[in-house]
Amino acid sequence: MERWRGRLGNSSLHKHGGSSGMSTGIIDANIRGVIRDFTCGYCSAQAGYNIVFADHSELRHTYGDLLEGAAIAVLKCRDCGMLNLLVFSVNEEDYGGSMTEVELDPFITEHPHIIAAGFDKEDGAIAPMWIELMGQYPYGHKLDSIPEIIRRDLQEASNCLAIAASNAAVIMCGRVIERLAVHFGARPDQNRMLGLTLKELENRKLIDEHLLNSFREVKDWRNIGAHPSENDEGIQLTEARKVVEFVYLLIEQVFPRQDARDLANELKQMRLKKETVG
Repeated sequence: MERWRGRLGNSSLHKHGGSSGMSTGIIDANIRGVIRDFTCGYCSAQAGYNIVFADHSELRHTYGDLLEGAAIAVLKCRDCGMLNLLVFSVNEEDYGGSMTEVELDPFITEHPHIIAAGFDKEDGAIAPMWIELMGQYPYGHKLDSIPEIIRRDLQEASNCLAIAASNAAVIMCGRVIERLAVHFGARPDQNRMLGLTLKELENRKLIDEHLLNSFREVKDWRNIGAHPSENDEGIQLTEARKVVEFVYLLIEQVFPRQDARDLANELKQMRLKKETVG
């Protein structure tokens, strides 16, 4: 029975004996499939990367005879040359369906994070082995021209993402929103709820409606992370990444990057000089 069929053909995955090995080539190929939009945590460049190191744990059986493990990779930024550490989970999933061998290759192509499809020729059942990014260190975008007190909270939110602490990352985002509210003129008060602080921004018309609604969206996500309800599973890692990314965009809106301002001024001076000569 051919049980495992991987992205690179027949892989070195074997579902027998309680553990399993993966070739470095397979891991490298799937890392490139998952990390298509790599942002360097040091220089914020998206200039591409080289994998300088990749390794994985043994795969162990979990409940239901499924396999799980972990992998790590060190990516070297092609712009600044700094090294970024990425951590991945590797998990087998009971897909609960079947397909023909003709349908298998398109399925693998459409899902770049599949290491092996776990295809059974006899009944067409599949049990895909997935690789998923769990964290990156350092994580985030270039931070300049912002108050140090806000920078520290943003970096802490990013570091929480790096260790897959989803709820903590979003709670830190709420802290950043409180800092921004004070920056715009709200009264600092550790004993006041964030909702009341944002209400003050609204009543005093300290920020526009769009930015206020954005702050409230982050506040609502912060509440999910900070105040669990019955049967609440908390915030998923993919959700936390979106919230942190959103807060970074808000920061760039509130504090335009210094290099953008400098370049705008340089272009203006060049244009004025050009117009004078003309």
